[in-house]
Amino acid sequence: MSTISSGSSTALRPGVSPRIFSWCFLAACYSLLLGVTLDSWAHNHLPRLETFFTPWHAILYTGVLATAFVLPGTILVNRLRGQSWREALPAGYEVSVLGVIGSIIGGVGDMIWHVLFGVEQNIDAAFSPTHIAIMLFFGFVLVGPYRALSTSARATPRSLLLLSFTLLLTYWSLISQAAHPYTSLWVTNTPQSDETGQLLAFVSYILQGSFLAALTMYTIRRWKLFFGFFTLAMTLSALPLATMQNIPLVIPIGLISGLLMDGVYTLLRRPSLTRHDTFRLFVAAVPGLWLLTYNLSIALVYGTVWSTHLLVGSVVVVCLVTWLLSGLMVPLPLPTQRDG
Repeated sequence: MSTISSGSSTALRPGVSPRIFSWCFLAACYSLLLGVTLDSWAHNHLPRLETFFTPWHAILYTGVLATAFVLPGTILVNRLRGQSWREALPAGYEVSVLGVIGSIIGGVGDMIWHVLFGVEQNIDAAFSPTHIAIMLFFGFVLVGPYRALSTSARATPRSLLLLSFTLLLTYWSLISQAAHPYTSLWVTNTPQSDETGQLLAFVSYILQGSFLAALTMYTIRRWKLFFGFFTLAMTLSALPLATMQNIPLVIPIGLISGLLMDGVYTLLRRPSLTRHDTFRLFVAAVPGLWLLTYNLSIALVYGTVWSTHLLVGSVVVVCLVTWLLSGLMVPLPLPTQRDG
């Protein structure tokens, strides 16, 4: 009898399929991203929001509840099938559990904050304490699929990797849109006399280029990518940003720059950490190709008040910064200490 009981317990252990869970949680994450996009759009286009209870917040927190249903629900099912708490939690999603809990608490806190101090407008929305907490916890949730893939020894499905990469790139672009070239056409309206404005543009280039380079760096150190990966990721991530200030040109900019990245990635024979020089060259080239495409496209379509020095120099500086950043992945070996 004990043998039968042991066998029954073992039969219960498989739990929820990791592949099914990955797709379900990724779908929930994209529903949350949709809510973030619509809420951002509303803050940009409906400046007189005066209440927490809006359709955009309803969609946003429906996305939060979707992640809260899929992740804890999977843990519960796995526990009921006989797995330990450690086994029940899908590998790589530990930080997402904290994100789900924090997002729910942060949502309640945000409602209270709005009741006490009103609804934030413009740049205030990016720096409200409750919004900062929510953005952080949403990030914990959304990093789960990418983190799980990077720590798994199983073969990685191309589509899952592409969508996980795009999810993080898009989310970062949305929460930092106040300092994003896709929402502020500094090239067209910030003349040399406005040094503060040009410096802000420069900082935004470095900020966005560095995040793109860092995400690329972590990705190519782990995986060999297919041709079209960057084309799809850069195009898809540009779609929500195009609606923020109604600048559809950023979509073809994403497509063209992505194609160039794919071309250079292929030309360099899929750089990886086994070839440090090409690895660092490609990491620096990615934001450079993106910003070069952006500067040229905006200048050709809308015109520019920037000098050639600034148009070209801004790209060069971002390439240099991200090349230095790539050195963190391949640091020089420490010398052997000698006695005496």
